[in-house]
Amino acid sequence: MVLLARTTPLSELEPSKLSRGLSLFYADLARGKREGRVSVQPIHKMGGRSIDANQVLRSPNSYIDAYTF
Repeated sequence: MVLLARTTPLSELEPSKLSRGLSLFYADLARGKREGRVSVQPIHKMGGRSIDANQVLRSPNSYIDAYTF
C-alpha cells in the first residue's frame, strides 16, 4: 500500500509551497492478506476508464494498528 500523507500542517507552509510537507509511506499488505489480518476489496466506480481504488479493512482480532511504516 502506498500512502501519501501531510506531515506538516498547512498553517506552517507558505501559500506558494503547499506541496512541501507531504510524505510517502509504503506498507507491504501481502503478508497481512496471507495471514488474514487485512482484506482488500475493490471500490466499484462508474466509467470504464477510472483508476483502480481499493478499500483496506482490518480483520477482527488483527493488529494492523501496530503496522510499522
